[in-house]
Amino acid sequence: AGTFDDAARGFLEQEALPQLELAANRPNIQIVRKKLRDGLLGDVSGEKAIADANGAALSFMESLAANAEADPAVRVNAVLFIGELLGADRKPWRPAADALVKLVSSADTPLALRIAAVVGLKRCVDATKGAAEDQKQLAASVVSAVVAVLGEKPPAEAVDARDWLASRCLELLPPLKPTGEGIV
Repeated sequence: AGTFDDAARGFLEQEALPQLELAANRPNIQIVRKKLRDGLLGDVSGEKAIADANGAALSFMESLAANAEADPAVRVNAVLFIGELLGADRKPWRPAADALVKLVSSADTPLALRIAAVVGLKRCVDATKGAAEDQKQLAASVVSAVVAVLGEKPPAEAVDARDWLASRCLELLPPLKPTGEGIV
C-alpha cells in the first residue's frame, strides 16, 4: 500500500526471508528465492516503500551471505538474491550493485560468493545500457572491483575458478563505455 512499516519489516526479516535457510527448502532453493523475491518484493509499490523493503532484504541477505556457518548453497542464493533486487523503475536496484561490488572486490570472500556476485553485477551493468549517467556512476566502482580481481594471486587449488571470475569481470567493462567517452 505504498508503505513499509515495522510489521512488514518484522514479517520479512523474521518469517519470510529465513525460508531461504531452511533445510527443507534446499532442494528447491532457487524456486524459494524466486518466490520470496517476486511474491514479497514484487508487489511493493511506492518508491520509498520499495527502497525500505529492498534495504531490509539487502541487509538480511548480506548477513546471511557473510555467515560462514550457513550452508554454501544458502550463502550463494543470498548473493544471487541481492543481484535480483529491483528498484521502483523495475531495473536492478543501485544499492544492490554497490553491495555486489564489495563482494566481488574482497579477496576474503569465498570464490563461490564472488562468482554469484559478478552474475548480479552483470545484470546491473547491462541495465545501464543507453543511460550514460548511470553508466558513469557505476563505472568507477566496477572498474575498481575488476582491478582488484585481476591483481590477485589465487591459491594453486583455485586458479581455474579465479580465472573464470576474472574473465566474467572483464565482461563487465565494455557495456560501461558510453559512446565517445572513456570508462572513468
